Amino acid sequence: MQKLNGRRFLEAILTLVLIPLMAAMVFSGSRPVVAGLSAIPQEAQKEEIKTIQPEDLAKQLASSKKPVVLQTGIVHLYRLSHIPGSKFAGPANTPEGLAKLKKEVEPISKSSEIVLYCGCCPWEHCPNIKPAYAMLRQMGYTNVKALNLPHTFTEDWVSKGLPAEKGGE
Repeated sequence: MQKLNGRRFLEAILTLVLIPLMAAMVFSGSRPVVAGLSAIPQEAQKEEIKTIQPEDLAKQLASSKKPVVLQTGIVHLYRLSHIPGSKFAGPANTPEGLAKLKKEVEPISKSSEIVLYCGCCPWEHCPNIKPAYAMLRQMGYTNVKALNLPHTFTEDWVSKGLPAEKGGE
């Protein structure tokens, strides 16, 4: 059996305990409370989310026309694997995460292309994309998209051989 150092031990515990716990909450119907979402008007929350497919984003990232890519999920998942050049913008299902996201986008032009992704769980149950998207649209950002990850970041991006890197934040 391999001996784990402190950081690897923490990653292993989070991977074995936290992620399955979140998945169990999602699939049991017990959704996390999205505290920051209450400040976003109902009409903004109901707006249809524009998406981009993983392969299309990967092509864009390899070109000269790169969008701003922000991960709005769990920092642990970002550290394990994220899209090269993306920034961790905080979990958007918390007021602190929304504040971090807001600070991250403040210097960005309102017309810049921004792609949000999380990938913690299946798309329809994600507690982070909807509030992040709604807040950016409410702030006046006109070219916001969400990366379509129907299952998870690992399954829909990494396992397809799309570019990913570890570490950060």
